[in-house]
Amino acid sequence: MRPKTPKLDLDAAETLGLQALGFLASDPSRLTRFLTLTGLDTSSLRDAAATPGILAAVLGHLLGDETLLLVFAEETRIPPERVSEAEAVLTGEPLAQRPW
Repeated sequence: MRPKTPKLDLDAAETLGLQALGFLASDPSRLTRFLTLTGLDTSSLRDAAATPGILAAVLGHLLGDETLLLVFAEETRIPPERVSEAEAVLTGEPLAQRPW
């Protein structure tokens, strides 16, 4: 079986990652938890916010917390599967190898 190819391009994946970052930043407790888990601080996050690695980390953070993912999906009207696709594009990993 061939790995599934994401339907998103890099620009769309980065845009979704930035939306997810905005979602985290809109709630201090969400952002603090992300920063604590990643070891980043607000200044390093600000400096690296538009890099694919940070955006992939943001999406991975959402994917690692189903409740948070579903809240994001509901607030943005973005299907949870799209978050997984975007993260795969940013990391370069085929979707078939993803645990979700």
